[in-house]
Amino acid sequence: MRIPLLAALAALALVSPAQLSPARLSTAQAKDEAAPPKRLDPVLAKMAEMIGGVWSNDNPKFLVEFRYDWVYNKAAVRSIGILNKGGANETPVEITFGWDPDKKTVYYLDQHGSARVYKGTARLDGDSVILEFQTLIGPPARWRSIGKFLDQDTYQFTIYGDKDGKWTPVVEQRLKRRQLPADDSRQITEGIIDAPLDAVWNAFATKEGQEAWNVAHAEIDLKIGGKMLTHYNPSGKIGDPNTIENVILAFEPKKMLTIKVGNPPEKFPFKEAIKHVWHVVYFEEVGPQRTRMRVVGLGYSADDESKQLRAFFEKGNGYTLKKLQEHLEKK
Repeated sequence: MRIPLLAALAALALVSPAQLSPARLSTAQAKDEAAPPKRLDPVLAKMAEMIGGVWSNDNPKFLVEFRYDWVYNKAAVRSIGILNKGGANETPVEITFGWDPDKKTVYYLDQHGSARVYKGTARLDGDSVILEFQTLIGPPARWRSIGKFLDQDTYQFTIYGDKDGKWTPVVEQRLKRRQLPADDSRQITEGIIDAPLDAVWNAFATKEGQEAWNVAHAEIDLKIGGKMLTHYNPSGKIGDPNTIENVILAFEPKKMLTIKVGNPPEKFPFKEAIKHVWHVVYFEEVGPQRTRMRVVGLGYSADDESKQLRAFFEKGNGYTLKKLQEHLEKK
């Protein structure tokens, strides 16, 4: 599956000097505004209505909580949640709705911890969302969920199980959305890469890895206070005015890397705002050949330059994530 992956990694490490000029930014923005919007499948559009805030029920004996976000460069909707939150059998849940180009339908993939995985399809029937799925990992069974929005902040659904060829109600839930206070001080990008953890870490945190897919030249001194130096121009050299310098603030091999721009390229347009921003990159193995990367940019403020910087890296993330993911998929 194609995935958006970590862009602008830590502020400049993954963006070329050519991309950093105001003229290039204006041109890219104009192209984005002029391009016709891609048609979104109606089922995905319906599920995207759940993006924003936190969804939870009102049953203190079995509390559930979910958050929905775009993933894969806004090609799919993912929900991260918890079943029986705070209870004896608290279970993490990850659900993805995406487009299956072969079957021309929206797929539904639902993982409950490590012991239960469900797979099926999603469709609309009038204003109802119909999920039809079966147990992929766990005791074999067939299921159906029928739900609808009672209003923009209320979603009610019933899950049925196939018992002797008849759909029998198993559980009914009503989820309410509560909005969270906006946090403009950080910017988050994450994605799942279909590659082993070792391969993702090496592609990102080593000289050989960076030069294989991202930059012409790289020097990485992986230690606290060490520097990640990169250069996009094959004719350039590390140390010239177009070198991108990130300082390593902290790291745990194959788990976390924190960096901050020490010296931006000569023509970088947001030199004041970048002084206050740092990035934490998380690496998490989620399967034998799958790795989640989560990049959290921190230190943004409410002034205009900082807002422009935040928007710049938010837009650039999709491109870089996809670039890294495609590189690793070829291997």
